[in-house]
Amino acid sequence: MADVNDFREVSYDGPCPLSGSHRYYFHIYALDMELEIDAGANRKELEMAMQGHIIAEGKLMGKTPEIESQQIFMPSATNILTAYNSYKSGSGE
Repeated sequence: MADVNDFREVSYDGPCPLSGSHRYYFHIYALDMELEIDAGANRKELEMAMQGHIIAEGKLMGKTPEIESQQIFMPSATNILTAYNSYKSGSGE
């Protein structure tokens, strides 16, 4: 599922710090059902839809190294969804 990002777009755009060291927080939820909410739902709508359906959750903090000025590579949303769909279908590729 894609949601509205910090750029107010429905996509994943990964970190892009201008300089210095930055921290990125990821919240991951395992649900007992697939949510039926519109793409572009806001955080409050997502949290309300997940209420009562969270069976596990995890948090991850990633920190970029100190940099002068460069773009950090992160996998695209397409690659993440392809990997997820492969896992879900049981092919594991």
